[in-house]
Amino acid sequence: MKHLFLSIALLCALSTFSQETTEKNIKKNEIKINLLYFILDFPEITYERLLTDQTSLGVSVAFSIDNNNSEYNNNVENDGKYNFSLISNTPLPP
Repeated sequence: MKHLFLSIALLCALSTFSQETTEKNIKKNEIKINLLYFILDFPEITYERLLTDQTSLGVSVAFSIDNNNSEYNNNVENDGKYNFSLISNTPLPP
């Protein structure tokens, strides 16, 4: 009985271990909403586009819902950003 259990456990372990190098379906677009700013009546919406596996561009727009109690002189705030990574996500060749 012990040998049967050990054999089944070994077969399950061998069948689940794999290192396939298949292409992942990476999403290129991302839309985010800042929930804390939304609760504070200054919602922020961000759009980010993945250019390569290491770089992306993004744009954020925030606006005031309540114009009377705004601490800022401007009721709209926008921001652009460029993100890069020093580590590549692509697998190295064997």
